[in-house]
Amino acid sequence: MKKVLVTLSDDLLRRADRAARDAGVTRSALLAAALDRYLNGGTGRRLLDDPRARKAWERLRAGKYGLEDGVDAVTEIRRMRESRDPR
Repeated sequence: MKKVLVTLSDDLLRRADRAARDAGVTRSALLAAALDRYLNGGTGRRLLDDPRARKAWERLRAGKYGLEDGVDAVTEIRRMRESRDPR
């Protein structure tokens, strides 16, 4: 996977970060999904549209994993997924 450098206005970056935070995804995931939708007519599926991801997110939000405030839930979901399904 490649990394890219893009220039965005401060306002657009703030709005993107807020949207990513509200959706429970990373900024990169949000931008990749938006670009996919724009270029390819992508499905527009968000990470939390996956029922397994939604269930994990709800368990995190309910505090069933004992996470403290400020813990990045997306990172925790990935960590849990990778520990169950090594590739």
